[in-house]
Amino acid sequence: MKKDDVSFVPFQLPKSLENQCISLVRELGLGFGAIDLIEQGESYVFIEINPTGEWAWLVEASGFNIQNSICDLLIGEK
Repeated sequence: MKKDDVSFVPFQLPKSLENQCISLVRELGLGFGAIDLIEQGESYVFIEINPTGEWAWLVEASGFNIQNSICDLLIGEK
């Protein structure tokens, strides 16, 4: 499957997993981390965390304005 054949929809991680991801980014001393997870049934498998991430292609593919959130983070807005 190619990434052009995949659709992207907003999804809310379980709050406990969201908090674990945030803790991991902080523990590693990162301001940002692109975390890859796979959903398997009712559980999740951690694949990797990338301190820069390849997110730019997601902006066009999903319509999510990821760059705005990253810019806000970098200038201290969030």
